[in-house]
Amino acid sequence: MNADVAILGGGLAGLTLALQLKREFPDLGILVVERRRHPLPDAAHKVGESSVEIGAHYFDTTLGLRDHMDSAHIRKFGLRYFFSEGRDDIENVTEVGVSRFLPTPSYQIDRGIFETFLGEEARRRGWALTGEAGVFLDPFYSPGSDFIAISNTYICALVGYDLAGTSLAPYAHFYEQLYLSFYESTLTCSATSIHCSAMPPYCRSR
Repeated sequence: MNADVAILGGGLAGLTLALQLKREFPDLGILVVERRRHPLPDAAHKVGESSVEIGAHYFDTTLGLRDHMDSAHIRKFGLRYFFSEGRDDIENVTEVGVSRFLPTPSYQIDRGIFETFLGEEARRRGWALTGEAGVFLDPFYSPGSDFIAISNTYICALVGYDLAGTSLAPYAHFYEQLYLSFYESTLTCSATSIHCSAMPPYCRSR
């Protein structure tokens, strides 16, 4: 099979990248190589199911999947806080958060349903999903939809420069700096807000 672009790994990142590339460059031949057989089981729980607004905007607007997101997944109420005070019955703990949907949506995503849908879209839009290859190396972490949205958009931009015959080196270096800056600032905020409240000894040792 001849292809202009081969993507190794047909999980959430690989499938959405292929979809975005096909939307921006319809004439590209795209091959996605994935180890798992489709369709995937529903409720295939993986880290990254609870999207933030960046990831939600990428799915429903950049990729044009709003109808699927609204019909197949759960619309979130945004960031919420639960104060257990030692209780195990979560339905009775104190909860702080908004009581209606915010204008900018975010979603609780079933990864099995979503990735099966993306695989079906792959075939419908004329690119191939095949094989067994690629798995995320850390079973306890997969990239969140916000990181996927940013990195896929950078990759699409680089493909555009390449198709135009423009040197990729300066753009690749620039995008790498932007991505690492976002990664480092986000991870720093997460460590401060989560680890310092949950594991004070860990924070002091840092």
